[in-house]
Amino acid sequence: MEKTVYKDKFLTIKERQVVVRGKSITMHSYLQEDVVVIIPLLKNGNLLMERQFRHGVDAYVLEFPAGLIEKGERRSFSAKRELEEETGYKARRIKYLFSEFSSVATSKRMFHYFFASNLERGKKKFDDTEIIETLELSPSRLMKMIAQNKIKDHKTITGILYYNNFIKKG
Repeated sequence: MEKTVYKDKFLTIKERQVVVRGKSITMHSYLQEDVVVIIPLLKNGNLLMERQFRHGVDAYVLEFPAGLIEKGERRSFSAKRELEEETGYKARRIKYLFSEFSSVATSKRMFHYFFASNLERGKKKFDDTEIIETLELSPSRLMKMIAQNKIKDHKTITGILYYNNFIKKG
């Protein structure tokens, strides 16, 4: 039997009993909306990044633009929308790359990655909680920052490694 133990606008926590090797164990799972992650390439070869204040870690984090997929939205539409809202750039070309689970032990939540190019100026529209500065960084600089443990966001590390290994070389 499964029951909801917590629910708000962004998160639902479910609890259920499972049997593992004959022993009953209480497990929790977290239900959250899927996320789009955008890897935006500028004409000069740099990647468009965000320095965003993240309330969960109470610090600024360097990351790719990303956001929740709203109910009824296609993933590609969400990626275009989030890119423009957070950076002020529109993607004339957007390509789906891959999807990954964010935490397989506790959640079905997926992160869906997109590559954005042929960027043109649009209009920023921050959510109430967002404090974002945009930056242009070269892929090689981003790789050095990963090696120096200066980038700690999983979706950004995954995105940079994917870009360097499959897009940039392609």
